[in-house]
Amino acid sequence: MRKDIFPILYSFILGFSILGIWIFLIYTDQVSEFPQESYKIIFHIIAEMATGITLIASGLLLLFKHRQAYFIFIFSLGCVSYTLVASSGYYLQNNELIMVVTFGLILIITFILLIKCNRIFRKSRIQNNLE
Repeated sequence: MRKDIFPILYSFILGFSILGIWIFLIYTDQVSEFPQESYKIIFHIIAEMATGITLIASGLLLLFKHRQAYFIFIFSLGCVSYTLVASSGYYLQNNELIMVVTFGLILIITFILLIKCNRIFRKSRIQNNLE
């Protein structure tokens, strides 16, 4: 079994979830900030979409074992970390604690993956230098 199957699944599931939730929220008119804070929410949605696309791209690169896959994956984890912290602040301000806890758990998983992938990447570089 591939060692990187969990990072691949994580990238696809989280990436498609981010894109899907925003498409759903926009399509069903559930983004209440549009009239009052249109620039702020538009740029936030663009950043979230870019994060989702970066996650999906890193999942594809990992799947096909592209040599830059781990760099892009680690970058996407940084994007996700920022998004989770920023979004948690929004939900905390609106007293939606279940979302804050959910994002906190995803953030913990993200950090674990970051540490694990760093170890895999270092071993891979060492092995490549020995060959």
